Amino acid sequence: RGVAKKELGDLKGAIDDFNKAIEIDPDILELDSEDVEETLFKRGVAKKELGDLKGAIDDFNKAIEIDPDILELDSEDVEETLFKRGVAKKELGDLKGAIDDFNEVLEKNDLRTSAYYNKGLIKQLQGDLRSACENWKIAAELRHLDHQGGDHAMQLLKENCDSNEFHIMEFDDEGWEIVDEEQDDDQEDNRKILDCTMAVLINPNNAEAYNNLGKTKINSDARGAIADFTKA
Repeated sequence: RGVAKKELGDLKGAIDDFNKAIEIDPDILELDSEDVEETLFKRGVAKKELGDLKGAIDDFNKAIEIDPDILELDSEDVEETLFKRGVAKKELGDLKGAIDDFNEVLEKNDLRTSAYYNKGLIKQLQGDLRSACENWKIAAELRHLDHQGGDHAMQLLKENCDSNEFHIMEFDDEGWEIVDEEQDDDQEDNRKILDCTMAVLINPNNAEAYNNLGKTKINSDARGAIADFTKA
């Protein structure tokens, strides 16, 4: 019933029902059960949408605490839990914690446009505009998968970043770059640059990814290639 109320927009009623279920059997929180994890996750989402960010994070943490191994699973529910927790941490000012959660999301799904978009917002708040632009660039190039996050990233990219350095590639719904016929030879190199850039954004300590990124840039962006080789 709590889930139904949440879907109907009665968030407070949903939380009350989730609380009642736990009140009837407090020991339920000690069980290793997918139902318990789902209840905590749903309650956490409802709390977040009502503005109770700390309560939301507590529920997300408890869901993970019940089964820490859940973080190793390739699951949309796990990905969504980490993403929601990251957003809540960001809004509470825990920027490092939020970045960690978004990075975990991207390790599970490196096409999650909204994670790159939110990482860019945090990097901007931290004064690292270049890194913000790198994340927004990826989000903008993945906007065919998530128009909302991608379009927001595109706007921020235009407002804050050098259009020559952070040129946006256009992709179709299947992820292939849209190019003029005479530009077709550059398509593979551009896809390699995108793949390597995504790799270093997910793991900034990935020396091999920086080295590969430098190799892909060497003919088109010598200065950028040198910078990447230096980081490697």
